[in-house]
Parts: sequence; structure tokens; C-alpha cells
Amino acid sequence: MEQTNNAKARYIPTRVAVCKRCEGKGVVFEYSDENRTKVSGSCQCPTCLGSGRVKVTSSVITTIKPFVPGKDDKEGMLAM
Repeated sequence: MEQTNNAKARYIPTRVAVCKRCEGKGVVFEYSDENRTKVSGSCQCPTCLGSGRVKVTSSVITTIKPFVPGKDDKEGMLAM
């Protein structure tokens, strides 16, 4: 974990996940714009290149700042 000033960065290791675009099938169907009906056949998913899986890498950055009463306690600023 890396820390700079009041920000902490956490890196999440790369993992393999199911492709959301093709739902793990490796192919996507072409639809007509008018009525969302399938048109001729399917084609290789451009996101996973037909494997049905993708590599996901993430990082989370958390910033910590002081709370200033009267300035930061306006409605909608806090999620509790």
C-alpha cells in the first residue's frame, strides 16, 4: 500500500473475470437499431476477443481530509 500526504492507494491484484459484454459466451449478436431484433448471426466479442474472459486490474485511492463544522455539514455532503 502506498501513502502520499492524506491519500492512500491500494492496488488490487489482477484477476480473471467473466466478460460482461458477451456474458462469457465469447460471441455477441448484432441487433437492428429499430426494433432490437437479431440480425444475421453473431460475431466474436471485441472486448474479450472470443475467450469469454477478461483480466481486471483495479486500484482504490482513499483521500482523507479534515471535517470543518459549518462548512462541510451541508445537506447531501455526508453519506452515513
